[in-house]
Amino acid sequence: MAKDFIASNGKRLAEVKLRQPAVLHDPDDVEKSDYVVGIDWEKTFPLDQAKWPEGGGFANQNVVCKLRDPTTLDFLFKPTFPR
Repeated sequence: MAKDFIASNGKRLAEVKLRQPAVLHDPDDVEKSDYVVGIDWEKTFPLDQAKWPEGGGFANQNVVCKLRDPTTLDFLFKPTFPR
């Protein structure tokens, strides 16, 4: 739950200035509360250097999902992908 998430700096979300403070709505309601997932970005690119697999890749509007699309996985794990 968002109220329990601890950021990489060791602070809870309620202790930091958020762009979207409403993420902490209904903090004690397991059905209405937002849930937060931390991401460890190993590599990022400027927008003008964005990457996309030839022939298309998996895209989904959900915030969190399991990647299973072979084209996308091959693109992400191929040795020539700059890390």
